[in-house]
Amino acid sequence: MVCARTAQGAARITASIRRVKAPTVVILAAGQGTRMRSATPKMLHEICGRPMVDWTIRAALESGAARIVVVDGRDRVLEGHLPEGVTLAVQEEPLGTCDAVRAAAGQIDRAAQKSELDRDQLLALVESVTDTRDRTGAVWPVS
Repeated sequence: MVCARTAQGAARITASIRRVKAPTVVILAAGQGTRMRSATPKMLHEICGRPMVDWTIRAALESGAARIVVVDGRDRVLEGHLPEGVTLAVQEEPLGTCDAVRAAAGQIDRAAQKSELDRDQLLALVESVTDTRDRTGAVWPVS
């Protein structure tokens, strides 16, 4: 499915997200960003004037997240860059997505409801960021 660049298309995708009350959101941010060829850590690159990780954290907060856990790599490049109340979990070795989630497992209430963001919902989020860029004229980094 391709996201339509219309409010109706975004509303359809947003409506398909199963709502949970006060979820714990896990943000996987341990990637090295080597393809970006930059000294700036990947999740600290700015998009429309804010670090990439900030967009995700704000979206989680605005969606009603009770708790946010950000998984960082062993270098802890995000430490000191996260807002108060956001928990940092560390993936000691880069062993993939499942291991990154495992690194956050101790911070997740196992009795809590769970939800996930699928490809279409991620595309809707990208569309929202792109619309913000178009409205504000902010610089858009390309990697």
